[in-house]
Amino acid sequence: MLLPPVQEELLGLDPKVVFCAAVDRNGDLPTHNGKFSRPQGADPVWNAAHARNRRLFNDRTGLAAGRNERRFLLQTYRRDMGGGRRVLMKDLSAPLTVQGRHWRGLRLAYSF
Repeated sequence: MLLPPVQEELLGLDPKVVFCAAVDRNGDLPTHNGKFSRPQGADPVWNAAHARNRRLFNDRTGLAAGRNERRFLLQTYRRDMGGGRRVLMKDLSAPLTVQGRHWRGLRLAYSF
């Protein structure tokens, strides 16, 4: 797979970078970073924070990131960590194109 190594490498840009993942225009996130790709367990709160692979992030921020075709989009949002816990994040996304067509949006989220 092409995306996971790129996504993992971008985590090293700065200690404030929390995740880097690509979403499609519907908010589908097939492969998250390794630290958020743990197998699902019995606890839904734990799953929300640690088992984020193959999820649909179709909230306003996720959809805007996946549909954005400008050079970049900067958003601030509260990331759902399960159990009513939310973390304030900045989300910088840029479009990924394949053979000249918009394919996904690459999200780089960081804390501040």
